[in-house]
Amino acid sequence: MPVSGWLDSAFTGRTRRPWSGRVELELPEGRRDTARVCGGPDGFRIDFRDGRAHWVHGDTMAFLNPSN
Repeated sequence: MPVSGWLDSAFTGRTRRPWSGRVELELPEGRRDTARVCGGPDGFRIDFRDGRAHWVHGDTMAFLNPSN
């Protein structure tokens, strides 16, 4: 992404291109976990190793838990 595109995304808080990566999360009691993250212009998703997911799209948010 050109620098101007990156700056535009930073100022508006909205990304213009798809992205993905891994994050390390600190959980209660000091435990740590990793999750896969991906997103784009319409929102983002965090996929946890245990199958749970957190999905955000505009003003809509959902927590997905396959064990329920």
